[in-house]
Parts: sequence; C-alpha cells; structure tokens
Amino acid sequence: MMGETPAAEAFAGHRELLFSIVYNMLGTVGDTEDVLQETWLAWAARDVTGIANPRAYLVRVAVNQALAHQSALRRRKETYLGPWLPEPLVTGPDAAEPAVRGESVSIALLVVVTERFVATAFGGDLPALMEMLAPDVVLWPDGGGRSAVGGPRPIRGRDKVARVVVANARGSVDVRYHQVNGDPSVVVFAEDAPLAVMVLDLEAGGEQVRDIYVVSNPDKLGSVPGHAAEGGSEPPSRRS
Repeated sequence: MMGETPAAEAFAGHRELLFSIVYNMLGTVGDTEDVLQETWLAWAARDVTGIANPRAYLVRVAVNQALAHQSALRRRKETYLGPWLPEPLVTGPDAAEPAVRGESVSIALLVVVTERFVATAFGGDLPALMEMLAPDVVLWPDGGGRSAVGGPRPIRGRDKVARVVVANARGSVDVRYHQVNGDPSVVVFAEDAPLAVMVLDLEAGGEQVRDIYVVSNPDKLGSVPGHAAEGGSEPPSRRS
C-alpha cells in the first residue's frame, strides 16, 4: 500500500494510533481497515511537507471517515439478527495493561473468576455456576444467526443463563486465555478454528458475574488467530 516516502513513513508511524481510534468508534476490524485505507489515500494525495502536525491531521481525517461509516454500520445493526457486539480483537498476553474498569475490579481477580467460570461451566456443575452468577445476570450472545451458540435476544436471570451456558459448554474444544479488546477473555477453539470468544463483566464487589458477552458469529472471528498462529498465555485446556 505504501512506498518508502515521507508520507508513507509518517502514516506508518501513526497507524497503530489511528487503528485504535477508529476501531473504538466502529467496533469491526473490516470497517476499521477500510477507513485506514481511505485515510491513507487522502493523506497520500496531499503534499505533506507543508503539514506541521501530521498526527493531528491524520487523526482528523480518520475520525471524519469513521463518522461517515457509522451511518452504514448503524443500518447493518438494525437488521442484525440478535445482539450486536464489537468484533473480537485479540491483543495477546503481552499487550499493554488494560484499563481498570470503573468498578475497580482488579484484572487479576477477573482472570481468576474467568478461569473458575470456564472450569465450572465445562464441568457441568450447575449449582456451582449459579452461585457465581448475579441474580440479574445477562447473557449477550452474538451469533448473527450463523451460530448455534448465538441467540436472537439476550438471556436474563441466573437460572436461565446457567442452564444455557452449561448446555453449550460441551463437545471437544480447546480453551485459551487472551486479552480481547483489552479485557481478559476466553477463546474457544474447535478443530484449530475459533468457535467463540467470551468476556465476563463482574459486579462492583467482584464476587459475581453480572454480564456474559459471547461472540460466535464466524464473520466476526476472522481476526482471531488459529492455534498454529496464536500464542496464548497458558497451554490450551482440552474440554470434552
């Protein structure tokens, strides 16, 4: 896309920042890459030697392009089957420390709860799982109508959520732990291909799970690396 020119060097130096800003606005990798391509074309068409602050200029162009994409994205969401969640973006175990949530739940505690949750769910221990869930817990399944794990609407309440989770936590799969969109998350693989990404959100006290976000739409898992390419923070756990 870019040659070794001052314009290309400046764009490459700010690309990570631009990606982060646009992705946070749009929530999909594909749309973000489209915006960055449009930003590059606008940048490359100019005589950049007279631009005093390339960073500010590039951010302004990228944000304007992202705003133009938001209306089309909004229309897609209106016709989307089931809850719409941002596309999982695996940042890996060596990524920058994610921001602490407003509820001040420590990242270490979230990791521990997530691992406990997975072990309990795949172990089929329904009573223990219900104890981990808040009474008003909500499961947000984003399958886009293309996954058996996804559903047409959020599932609410401890009993319903626990039963759905245990019912779906079956089969021969591998479970790995990653940072996804800045949060400790679970990536479930089947036959070396990503099957779903799950993120938990805890109550303010950090004792129970209040929200479960699961993305299983295969169209949204394209940026999740497969087993051969990905490097999780722990060896995969085989669940049957």
